[in-house]
Amino acid sequence: MDILLLNPPISAKLASPKVKGPFSDVGENLGLCYIASSVRERGYTAEIFDAYLTEMEADRVVEEILLRNPNMLAVSIPSVMALKNASAITAKIREANKGISIVVGGHYATICHETVLRSTKADALILSEGERTMVNLYETLSEGGSLENVAGIVYEENGTVKRNPGEGLIDDLDSLPFPSRELLPAVLEKGGFASVLTSRGCYGKCTFCSSADFLGKSHRGKYWRPRSSGNVVDEIELLNREYGVGNLVMIDDSFIGSLKAGGERAVNIAEEIIRRGLKLHYLIMCKPEEVDRVIFAALKKSGLAAVSIGIESGAQSGLDRMNRNCTVGMCREALSVLRELDLEVFIGLIPFDPDTTAEELEETIDFLYSMGELNVSLFRKRMMCLPGSGIERSMSEQNRLENGKYTISDRITEQVCRIMETAGKSWGNQLNCYLYNSLWRIAISDGTEEKCGEIRRQAREAVNEKSRDILKGVIESVREGREESVISEQAERETESLYREVSGLLERIAY
Repeated sequence: MDILLLNPPISAKLASPKVKGPFSDVGENLGLCYIASSVRERGYTAEIFDAYLTEMEADRVVEEILLRNPNMLAVSIPSVMALKNASAITAKIREANKGISIVVGGHYATICHETVLRSTKADALILSEGERTMVNLYETLSEGGSLENVAGIVYEENGTVKRNPGEGLIDDLDSLPFPSRELLPAVLEKGGFASVLTSRGCYGKCTFCSSADFLGKSHRGKYWRPRSSGNVVDEIELLNREYGVGNLVMIDDSFIGSLKAGGERAVNIAEEIIRRGLKLHYLIMCKPEEVDRVIFAALKKSGLAAVSIGIESGAQSGLDRMNRNCTVGMCREALSVLRELDLEVFIGLIPFDPDTTAEELEETIDFLYSMGELNVSLFRKRMMCLPGSGIERSMSEQNRLENGKYTISDRITEQVCRIMETAGKSWGNQLNCYLYNSLWRIAISDGTEEKCGEIRRQAREAVNEKSRDILKGVIESVREGREESVISEQAERETESLYREVSGLLERIAY
């Protein structure tokens, strides 16, 4: 075998679709799927070995790799959670068989390339998108060529880490072969969903996101690159015909994309799905400023069932601080349009950033409550300072980060955040996951719409009302100076009660 493409296991338990619905961990690593098809198109053999999907222990992974004995082992490291096991695996492979070339790549590997390269002791690290680079690197290593001639990689030479410029991003995504789907049957068997990537990149410059660092300077202003509508629907039709796929998750950072052309493409995709008679239910991710009634009405006709939308904050000052280039008014209008179209909505929220004030927190609570979208389980975590993100750089410059963690500058907000982090570990998380799963199942259900709609309305109303009581109660208790542990225990009890009420309602629907 020429190349074995490894998705390594992580220490955390795999969240199943029965727990998190369309946001579960059960899915394909599309990055490896695209690389596999690109490698095969050039005449080389490749196999995808997804130890994350199968939850295989690291020692067993090593045994399987040595049995396959590939010429090259290519390891995906999409997040820091994959680094520990990936490094342990590569170390054992290096010790057992020095003839196997080792390369790494992925989102986290690109952003923290020096750390990852030295931790894994790989021969080379591929930056950003790897379809073209993987083949060039494989041919160079196979022929004993110099790594300095391979564009878009990082490698170590005589103790010095070197980074080769070039290669860049792929502008014409239609030129890529469709991703290999040999693992899709296993995903579907586990209750997961097929995923499609209709575009790459993002035009946004949000402080909490590391997408810009992954893209690097090579994007030349092309932050968002779409596939053509025909190319997208060709892949969807293939999934429908060969695998019987009817439920899809579009995993683009932004499905609609930028400028007028993005909206036109979305409508063209919808019209082509309808023209071909494909019966689908699907979810997309978008920003409030992208929601247009005409575009989303067309998408709904083609099978759009649910929308994951990044509201982030209900306070304008919070949105501005995150560099969201969006207004609260846009958020309100977007949610109103989605509600009118009866599309299921999953809110993306960052209630606690390093400088959130108590007044801003209350603005967010009041805004979501007024829209019927308040959910206490969205208030479980503070903003993450992802490596490569603007907020991570800002916090580092201010010396506010300690082991990746920070304290919120507003005393009341910091206390509320700590309380919600503690209270939300159990029932808050279960409520969140249960709603994700149940509401998604309702959205893609072909059952009695009247029954589903009424129960869904009751569940959402209960969550909206009770969440306001819990959150306002926590803030008031903090201001009164009550003990944190006592407030947290009460919030946890109230969240558990809400979970039991909502689950009792939604369990009346048979999917």
